[in-house]
Amino acid sequence: MELDRIKSLVVEINEQYQSLSSLSNDELRVRYSQLRNEALDKQQHGISENEILDSALIEVFALLKEVTRRFSENDEIKVEQTDLDVKLLENVPFIKDCKKDPNDSTDQSYLWSLNYVSSWFIGNEMYKWNVVLFDEQLMGGIALHEGKIIQMCTGEGKTFVSIAPVLLNALLGKCCHIMTANSYLSKRDYEITRPIYSFFGLTVGCIENKERNSNALREAYMSDVVFGATSNFIFDYLYDMMNNDLETRMQGKYDFVILDEADSMLIDDASTPHIISSCIGQVNTLCTNKLFVDYLPFVKELVENNQDGQYYIINKIKHFASYTETGKKWLREKLADPLLFEENVGENYEQVEKQCFDFSQEKKKALLESPKNQVKYRKQQENVLDKLLHALTVYFEDEDYVVAERNNKKSVIIIDSNTGRLKEQSRWEYGLHEAIEAKEGIEVGGLGYQTAVISIKNYLRKYSKISGMTGTAVACSKELKEVYNLSVLKIPTHRPVVRENLPLRVFRNQKLLDEAVINKAIEIQKKGRSVLVCTATIKRSTLLADKFAKRDIEVQVLNGKTLAEEASLVANAGKSGFITISTSVAGRGTDIKPDEDVLAKGGLAVLGVELAHSDRIDQQMAGRAGRQGNPGSSQFFVSLDDDILAYLSEKEMKSLYKIVDNCLGEKEITSKEICDFFYLAQRNCVQEEMDSRKYSNLRDDSIDSFRNEIYGIKNRILKDSKEADAVLKELCGEGNDSFWKEHYAHVEQILSVAMPIIRKIQENTYVMDSYQRLPLSDGNNVYSIPFSLNSALETDGSSLYASIEKYVLLDAINKSWMNYIND
Repeated sequence: MELDRIKSLVVEINEQYQSLSSLSNDELRVRYSQLRNEALDKQQHGISENEILDSALIEVFALLKEVTRRFSENDEIKVEQTDLDVKLLENVPFIKDCKKDPNDSTDQSYLWSLNYVSSWFIGNEMYKWNVVLFDEQLMGGIALHEGKIIQMCTGEGKTFVSIAPVLLNALLGKCCHIMTANSYLSKRDYEITRPIYSFFGLTVGCIENKERNSNALREAYMSDVVFGATSNFIFDYLYDMMNNDLETRMQGKYDFVILDEADSMLIDDASTPHIISSCIGQVNTLCTNKLFVDYLPFVKELVENNQDGQYYIINKIKHFASYTETGKKWLREKLADPLLFEENVGENYEQVEKQCFDFSQEKKKALLESPKNQVKYRKQQENVLDKLLHALTVYFEDEDYVVAERNNKKSVIIIDSNTGRLKEQSRWEYGLHEAIEAKEGIEVGGLGYQTAVISIKNYLRKYSKISGMTGTAVACSKELKEVYNLSVLKIPTHRPVVRENLPLRVFRNQKLLDEAVINKAIEIQKKGRSVLVCTATIKRSTLLADKFAKRDIEVQVLNGKTLAEEASLVANAGKSGFITISTSVAGRGTDIKPDEDVLAKGGLAVLGVELAHSDRIDQQMAGRAGRQGNPGSSQFFVSLDDDILAYLSEKEMKSLYKIVDNCLGEKEITSKEICDFFYLAQRNCVQEEMDSRKYSNLRDDSIDSFRNEIYGIKNRILKDSKEADAVLKELCGEGNDSFWKEHYAHVEQILSVAMPIIRKIQENTYVMDSYQRLPLSDGNNVYSIPFSLNSALETDGSSLYASIEKYVLLDAINKSWMNYIND
């Protein structure tokens, strides 16, 4: 029903498109400009935004299709230059000066014209525009404009689908943020689509690789269309909210956002909040970096001597570890701390009597009153021991993180378990990152104190309209509707999918699995096809590459450690005879294009090693083959050693091994029933992760209203300094006479000290209206207050005090917020 309605609109678009071929290039641009003026005029006359945009949809989409045809069929598109064209001319590879026609002496057009070219360099590769929007892409664009999540298969050209809805919404001056899963995709899509947006007169920016608070980043955010990785948008927002200078904030409007690989962001990344941390004075000084280093040898010894879960229990796949009572007792003895892991020691004298019965009364009293036995310190101490246990038993290099050189020193960098990419800006919470740094012998970064935090869900709530696209939305459509109120629409493929999805193969152990994968890859390679071997971790990809090397088979490896070579590795991955071993880095947005001879011999073959924790990730991997109706194949290999089986219940595991016992001696277990258990484990994992996301969403939702209130108050004060006094009265109450009496006494005291300093500055300052900074301390904090020298003198200090009140109040609000989120 929904598809039928959208298909009928596509018919109208194509009819309009047929009538545009007679227009000149400039007439196409002028018509879009006229549509923008008409839309703004209708808005001023009270017509609703939806009605305005819906009435222009057919023509805007048709105009775009005609322009894509001209870019596809012509090497150059000649136009009269606009101010934007001239500005771009010196800096972009897709606009060139016109040359004078040597056969026409009267030709003067080169003086005011220029050419958009249909081929330009993206990095070191020449890109040729060869896209004329087809019906399914137009359908996807309509659904995006309507605020839906669309499912389109790999290779259907999702990059091009987003252009039309952006052009349409830009009629009303709407800024569109296009968020991608990573920086590589952001830069790629920005470079590919920028010429089209520029042709229509829209400015385009990309926030990647730009320094925070730089003019370049600010200019990118001021564009009509802004590309960037989701995490960078969110961190820039958090830094903006921490910034007490409105003029230097980065982000502006939150009109329209299009999410590329939407399920990756809205589902897979939803349970990980975006956090900015710093090491500041509020952290209890007793819990220092030294504590992680000092306790590490003890926890290491405990781990090395653990037998049959005597001291701790773990679940590696769920990243869970916990000391047993025996383990806690062992630590008490080793650390000579009989009250370790006892609850509320500082508040319960009976525990001291019980645990330290042979101590003297004086010693018991000293122990009770020791700073080490205060509840807050005890929690920090036990947290350090807990995180060290996790770091040593369930977090591993090249599986969960890498150790890499950053800024001339070694750093622990998290691997995104969904995408296989490195999360350069992220640190684990609550001391886990510090524990791993201690484990790896790296300088401990310091137990972070959260200064700002937000989830993807609550950041996206800021946008007036949200839409997105992915190859795997239908599988999570229920959750998308429940959590985000977003509907999913599956767009049909342009050509039928002919990829052969071969049945799951099950092996007794990992060694047998690896042999089978290598043999299969070599067999396919000999046929002249290309092979993509997909693994779950960097460690696994490296081990497999080593096994190929031992058989003198050359492979290329694409994972979180080789991303600098990503473009060239992806370009080679479709060539005849190439074997590429990759983590899930290759799973989303990566276009592996098989050569013609590879397609003639069966296309790209995807071999999956183990099932991912979500069937959507496996679908993304399989989708690398058989793009756009091309031939290809996919097959997954699993073993009884695989971590995914940990998600089976005890009863399910027993049933699994009953089948295994009936297949004695078989290296490869061919029973169809056993395959069902692997898919069951995957479904169990999906359900468990969904439950975890619900908890994470509730956690951030619980602080969202307070966050909005805090940021709202800050913005009020920053927009108008007079609001500081109003906010103070709201917070403290106007009827609180004793408070206000003391407050105004402080005002007089501060001004009596400050004004002589101001006058002294006046005597030594030549520029009277210059801004200065006044150092100020209240005994606990030191402030640097910006103020206008001229205004302070003219108002006899009242404007100065307004500045002091504003910045001291902002500081108090910040501290209140930080204490709240760290509690």
